[in-house]
Amino acid sequence: MCNSTEKEREALLAEYQQIINEPDAGHNPATFDKVLPLAEEGLPEAQLFVGEYYLYYNRETGYKEQVDNWLRWSAEQHYPPAELALGEWLYYGRHTFKTDPECEPWLLLAAEHGKAHACYFLGKLAKYKGDMAEACSW
Repeated sequence: MCNSTEKEREALLAEYQQIINEPDAGHNPATFDKVLPLAEEGLPEAQLFVGEYYLYYNRETGYKEQVDNWLRWSAEQHYPPAELALGEWLYYGRHTFKTDPECEPWLLLAAEHGKAHACYFLGKLAKYKGDMAEACSW
């Protein structure tokens, strides 16, 4: 949301909150259709929602690229839940079960922003690398 004002961001966020708090909102196609324009406007919360929707509910051809793109766009705005989600996505190797080395910087950012689950993954990553002292510190 580089070019938007704080007031515009607040309006988008309020609209997003209204959508996801509707009865039966959940992660369904109707909610996705309402949230997608907000994600395209650059709202990181909506971008994370869209990325997770592709990850968990929309497994059509090309979904991995969609997950990667939406999570990355949200994380690049320093939205801590997206930093964690992107780090975890990369940790699991974009669902190839081969850890991507790019996961560590995103997990470190998420940990710096107070996401405890990122510390868990950093510990697992250190153990995977054979550094038990680092693994224990996380």
